[in-house]
Amino acid sequence: MHKIPVGTTIGGAYRFLATRIVSIIGTLWLPFVVMSALSVGVLYLVTPHAWWSGNLPQFADFKTMLATLMPIFQVYPLLLLIGLVMASMMLAGLMRHALDEKKTTTFAYFSLGAPVWRMLGATLLADILLLLLIAILLALFCAAYLFALPVVPPSPAAMPAPAHR
Repeated sequence: MHKIPVGTTIGGAYRFLATRIVSIIGTLWLPFVVMSALSVGVLYLVTPHAWWSGNLPQFADFKTMLATLMPIFQVYPLLLLIGLVMASMMLAGLMRHALDEKKTTTFAYFSLGAPVWRMLGATLLADILLLLLIAILLALFCAAYLFALPVVPPSPAAMPAPAHR
């Protein structure tokens, strides 16, 4: 079994960072600015405009608060999608540099090409597989608990106290 040379690996990572810091920042800044602008724009459209001035309402009850916040909850999936696309764009751009496919310096990067969508699909697939694994492990834990519960003797603290005569 081959061992990974830890010192060489860490040195290579720092060398990559030091020699390509301009390209790394150039790959990340524009998708981050676009993601932030889209998110703030969507939130500005759906939240009450008094909130942007700092006048936060005092809610009398939970139903009123939920009714006021419901538009934010409704656009949350859109915000997640925007973030996922932009994160996939950033990762695809960084991987091009890390795999040495891009030799020139990148000052601004914004792409919605095939690598971005493949990264997005891979991220979604990994998330779905992790959720399935969690569901399976949770079901196994619950089944083991239900089958083991009758076998486990009660603790002395759970037993009724003997009656005093």
